[in-house]
Amino acid sequence: MRLKDYIDLLQEQEADVVELLSEEFEDEGRYKDIQNLVATTWWISFQQIQHLNNIASDYLSLMACINPRNIPQSFLPQPASKKKVNDAIGLLKAYSFVSAQAEEGLLSLHRLVHVATRSWMRKTH
Repeated sequence: MRLKDYIDLLQEQEADVVELLSEEFEDEGRYKDIQNLVATTWWISFQQIQHLNNIASDYLSLMACINPRNIPQSFLPQPASKKKVNDAIGLLKAYSFVSAQAEEGLLSLHRLVHVATRSWMRKTH
């Protein structure tokens, strides 16, 4: 598949994107028994985030329910300390789940993370 066609598919409806991300494909450079699913990679990363920082996983779940662009940090529930907020957001940035525009105090959730998180929430809640 050409890159342009793949990118066009990623712009489709959310259910179609989840199906695309869950699809296996052949890769000569990969061991035969290794999965390459984007959704599996997200799941492993999300489990690690849940293990390391409950606030970060709560933030991710909340951000998945709204428009993933330009989310004011002030919208997120504020725990007792700013350090906990910074730690949670820093962890999500470290996993490249969110990006921040520091001067404006806005966060953006990566589209594929948004779709994978919403899919997980539908299955588990």
